[in-house]
Amino acid sequence: RGHVLGGATWTILGQKADIYLTPVGDARSAQRALWTLTGPPAILPKYAFGFLASRWGWKDEQDIDEVLSTFRDGEFPIDAWISDFEWYTRKPDYDLPDQGWSNFTDFGYNPVTFPDPIGQLQRYHDHFGVKFGGIRKPRLGNSQLLDFARDRDWLIPAGGQADGGNRNLNYSIPAVRTWYQSQMRHYLQDGVDFWWNDEGESTYFTTYYWTVAEADLLHSENADKRFFAINRDYTPGMQRYGAAVWTGDQTESWEALQRHPAYLLSWQQAGVGFVTCDTGGFRGGGETPELLVRWYQLSTFMSIMRVHSTKTEVPHFPWLWGAEAEVAMRKAMNLRYRFIPMLYSLAHHQYTSFEAMFHPLLYFWPEDPHAQVATDQWFVGRHLMVAPMLSVFPPWRQVYLPPGLWHHFNPGTAAIQGPHTLTLNDVPLDHIPMYVMAGGVVPMAPIVQRTGDLPGGPLMVRVYAGADGEFQLVEDDGETLGYQRGEVRRTLLVWHDANSTLTWSVSGNFSDGNCFTALKVLVCRQDGGTQDSPVLDLGRGGSYTFPPEPALPTTSSTSPGPTTTPPPLAPPKPTATGILVRVGSGDLSYGVELAVAGPLSFRLSVAYDDSEEGAIDTPMIQPLQDHAKFEVVRPSEEEAGIRTEFGYLVINMRSGFFKMEDSKGKPLVTSRTLSEYSAGTITVALGRGNQTAQPAAFFPDPQGVGDSLESIRATATVRNKFFEVPHYWTTDGYSAFCVGTVGHNPEQPNQYTVSWLRGHVLGGATWTILGQKADIYLTPVGDARSAQRALWTLTGPPAILPKYAFGF
Repeated sequence: RGHVLGGATWTILGQKADIYLTPVGDARSAQRALWTLTGPPAILPKYAFGFLASRWGWKDEQDIDEVLSTFRDGEFPIDAWISDFEWYTRKPDYDLPDQGWSNFTDFGYNPVTFPDPIGQLQRYHDHFGVKFGGIRKPRLGNSQLLDFARDRDWLIPAGGQADGGNRNLNYSIPAVRTWYQSQMRHYLQDGVDFWWNDEGESTYFTTYYWTVAEADLLHSENADKRFFAINRDYTPGMQRYGAAVWTGDQTESWEALQRHPAYLLSWQQAGVGFVTCDTGGFRGGGETPELLVRWYQLSTFMSIMRVHSTKTEVPHFPWLWGAEAEVAMRKAMNLRYRFIPMLYSLAHHQYTSFEAMFHPLLYFWPEDPHAQVATDQWFVGRHLMVAPMLSVFPPWRQVYLPPGLWHHFNPGTAAIQGPHTLTLNDVPLDHIPMYVMAGGVVPMAPIVQRTGDLPGGPLMVRVYAGADGEFQLVEDDGETLGYQRGEVRRTLLVWHDANSTLTWSVSGNFSDGNCFTALKVLVCRQDGGTQDSPVLDLGRGGSYTFPPEPALPTTSSTSPGPTTTPPPLAPPKPTATGILVRVGSGDLSYGVELAVAGPLSFRLSVAYDDSEEGAIDTPMIQPLQDHAKFEVVRPSEEEAGIRTEFGYLVINMRSGFFKMEDSKGKPLVTSRTLSEYSAGTITVALGRGNQTAQPAAFFPDPQGVGDSLESIRATATVRNKFFEVPHYWTTDGYSAFCVGTVGHNPEQPNQYTVSWLRGHVLGGATWTILGQKADIYLTPVGDARSAQRALWTLTGPPAILPKYAFGF
């Protein structure tokens, strides 16, 4: 159902395979059906929800101690550190021959980094309050052990792209798992806490059986301890052991950062319960302070927050990237720890109700075309939506707010009625755009330096007014499998909006020093003001009613963050949201949507596609500051055949009238009038060959048919208003960018030239039109170079300066 998201091919090595097909109605049901079949994700130990510091390149014992001391002394919260190869062997095994090396250490310690393994691990636990996880490879490097394994036919033949050649163990053999456990057991007895399993792609099920071996080993040592491992690959079923996944060896780039929201949601849709990444990227030399800060902010809202980098890069630790970045990264880390009560509770919900911790927007608005394709913002639970900054150029982003009433996470700004798209400008380096639906109940902890310091004070409960809502806080010992036996404490927090009352009730008999005993409530009102309660005893239940709102709102001193487009403060009076129209047939079809975001704001998108199931929407752009009527004119039949690469055009007005006519003037569809303002008319004709000057630098047609490219000309008649040329999306997923310059025309003195650039969104611009009308030329081009050449083709090349101007 819905869009085809992709495909896959499996090679079946055996004689047969069972394939399970589950009919479901939507993506959310599909994910839950998968866990019903293969088991829900086990809950990780609580320390795994804190900050994990990893790198390849720990120098020695002193280096480890200095880094951990800096975390603690600098008040950078941390719960665990992780080491690459250098913890158990002196040299990586990538260059080993098939027969291995006689002096390679597979199951020991590197005396440079771990000269006193048991003493060091105890010191890390007791003095620094951190856990330790070490990398493991699924193969052997020691020549004697390799001979031992080959004699028993325990190795997987080399093939595919798996590292290690023919040195990989076949963990599907029970005897291999038993032997492997005998070699690894001393690590657990010495104090190693968890594993980082890398490069297990030798077969589809290698990492699954590798996980089984490690989990069985742990439970043979301590039957009640939770298993935790981070893996580079996944097969269904691993999640029920406590196996997490990381997104692989990513480059240090904005492009890699931008892919990660979709990675998080896609891995989860595939059945993974906990996803992490190499925050900052693993390699590539492209790290900057701002990129690392933005990556920290994204990772704050992943299942596991973990940094990592290769040995040739500057470690991704906060204090190594300048004072401003250090402050911003510490702020993100503190925010992560404040959200641990919520994240940990969501992990419990995930285990008991098969409701994932994170959600794409399409889970809740499956028919909303914006929600269907949104991959750069996501839900944490049911009410909190995060939209971190994912680019440096342009220094802004858009955030789509689906239908409903939305609060900024930080109070101080009035709530916004959706559907609405915000354009965020000048987002401060230390700010993460976050929004909460009305009725959201968000539990937060005080700032602590490790999960073992929780609760650290009263539970801070934020309530976002405007609707009823609830959240169930779940607490347990954070270490054992007692939660599987029902040894938990559940606190149901319920907000009653009509009488401004929060009630809570506690169930379950579990209790220890890590449970909250008090709470404090902050209500965020629709006007941006706040009210807070005194500290209240949690007990076994209670309630608190807030007095009526004061006439003048109490504005929070918390900064609301970046500047945004001023939203309508009242709920929308019109009800004409989601009008969808298709016109035409065959190769020429149209989709039109009129969505009302407020009493004086709506958007119109016109999309062309050659299939009935094509995409028909664009992100909402800034409304123009006009009051006007406008119309969209259908191209004549001879202008048919619009290419889908250049299929989107968006016009935004504050209010107006909308209609579509065919080439003979016959009305096709007409909306009701939203306003009687009629300051001018914008007519947009989409077609071929109606451009005044054909630039020589057109983007070449992929099929070599140069005449198949289209141009767009828009003529706007306004009265001393601002006309904004927005950026918008093309049908193939690229974003377009409008650049403009003033052209001279004696008959039309206010003439503007605009080039349409495929590729990254580089920015935007606003023109003030002094006359009564202006011509805007839109030229489809393939890249920035072509855009620049097209501009000069239309407006003339630069004259050559006198030679002295090239001197100093």
